[in-house]
Amino acid sequence: MALEADYLATGHYARIIKADREYKLLKGIDPAKDQSYVLYMLKVRSLAREFSLPIAEREESQEICFIPGNDYRHFLRLYASEAIRPGPIYDAKGHLLGTHKRLPF
Repeated sequence: MALEADYLATGHYARIIKADREYKLLKGIDPAKDQSYVLYMLKVRSLAREFSLPIAEREESQEICFIPGNDYRHFLRLYASEAIRPGPIYDAKGHLLGTHKRLPF
């Protein structure tokens, strides 16, 4: 809102609507993909700061959190090297459009 942006890209599957003068966070349309619970709890970090909890300054994870160093590419090379190979890309009708270099990357 401070940037007067019309939209916010969160990287999470949810919906946000404006109702009167407030915004409402709604569950995603597809319940199997809904991630509104992640956004709903965003105020937790500010509360953690208020109570001087160590988690308040912990770096956020943007990758798979259980992989050391957050390097999923290295992890795949070690444990799933067979998945790292070129492959075909087809359209919905089964026509070959091209190839990808390595799908996991």
